[in-house]
Amino acid sequence: DISGALLDPEEGKNYEVGLKGEWFNGNLNGSIAIFETIKDNLAIRDGLNTTPDGDWAYVAEDDTKTNGFEFELSGQLADGWNLQGGYTYTASRSSDGELLYTTRPIRQFKLFTSYSPRSWPRLTLGGGINWQSEIYDTDYDAYGLRKYVTQKSYALVNLMARYLFNSQLSLSVILNNAFNKYYRTTPSTHTYGAQRNLYAALKYQF
Repeated sequence: DISGALLDPEEGKNYEVGLKGEWFNGNLNGSIAIFETIKDNLAIRDGLNTTPDGDWAYVAEDDTKTNGFEFELSGQLADGWNLQGGYTYTASRSSDGELLYTTRPIRQFKLFTSYSPRSWPRLTLGGGINWQSEIYDTDYDAYGLRKYVTQKSYALVNLMARYLFNSQLSLSVILNNAFNKYYRTTPSTHTYGAQRNLYAALKYQF
């Protein structure tokens, strides 16, 4: 804290309830979960105040809440066609309703599908998309807390191909960030994600 003393340890409770199901003789599986975490003594930056050593000072915040849910679906939609997807919502707020952890996306969506043709079963082609909502960093000035740097919502597309030469030898080729999306992973430090890149791996199993 502002005096240089350590804050008390975090304490909290977590509640979660969920459902799982399967359809079409187990070919399609799904799950949904809803959760809430309540924490006391959560370390929150104390405005522009610093410790005696010059580091940022923190205060212990009580009654903070993290609420959210997640949904996942996976399975075989047709012979040789597989799909996996999911959506997650997670938001943490102070006792005053102020959003915490703004550098983490509140909403995320992932979808990946792959297909192996009947006429060429050794070949697998696939692709996926990862999407996340806006993130931003905050800073204090004379008027209080404000947005500092924002990264708008974005989506990344990845593609893959795999070929089985035999039961032991396979070749995989993965194209990450296929459309060469330009984005920040950490807004305040201007840390950027990887540009479009190609990865290939030859695998042999003994």
